[in-house]
Amino acid sequence: MSWGAIIGAGLSFIGAKKQSTATTAAAAKNAETLKEAAIPKSVYDSMGSAVYNPATGQYEMKLSPDQQGLFNNYQQDIYRQRQFAEPLMRDPEAAAQRRYSTDLESLKLGENSAVQAGLRKGQARGLGAGSTLGIGALGEIDRANLANRSALLNSSRTGVQSDITNYLNRSEAARKGMFSVGQAPQQLANIGQGLATTATDAARYGSAPYLEAQTNAASASAQPFYQLGGYFNGLNKKRV
Repeated sequence: MSWGAIIGAGLSFIGAKKQSTATTAAAAKNAETLKEAAIPKSVYDSMGSAVYNPATGQYEMKLSPDQQGLFNNYQQDIYRQRQFAEPLMRDPEAAAQRRYSTDLESLKLGENSAVQAGLRKGQARGLGAGSTLGIGALGEIDRANLANRSALLNSSRTGVQSDITNYLNRSEAARKGMFSVGQAPQQLANIGQGLATTATDAARYGSAPYLEAQTNAASASAQPFYQLGGYFNGLNKKRV
């Protein structure tokens, strides 16, 4: 190989190396910019915070003190309402009987009213033994009392079932409230991730003209070496 070909090849290599180095440096800088832009952002507000930890690659999420207190209250109410419901659910009939026994005391006050007491005392003394009206009135009163007791027992059973439903509904409402409050930091983290995506897109689109300019500049700065390499290669051909 002639000295012209050797010099031409060397100059062409230098030009290619110069262009490659400049283009690679521009690409590396752009990659670093995109990497920095892609880091999730920390977000804060009155509900709490979502702080991104680069060391773990995760968000550290916290509620504000007020919201944490509300979260705890909801959580406690979930179990409090269930504690009210569970004894009733284990034996609804026993619970209804207990309620019936308590309410029966009030019902007995009505059964022992002055009107009933007077009629029964008169009947006991024989004053109304031959009185159809007196006997009929007492029979009617007894039937009414029996109907009232039966209605009271049915009402007690219905009341127990209603209480179970109400306690469970309140527990479920507290659970939904707890999760609603607890989602605030996760929503902030979602915002932080969205900001990172926006920043990455902006960096990508913004750096495109820069990359193109760097590539063009690298190509232009390498042209003299290519031209000199071509010149020496040309000399070699002329001598041949």
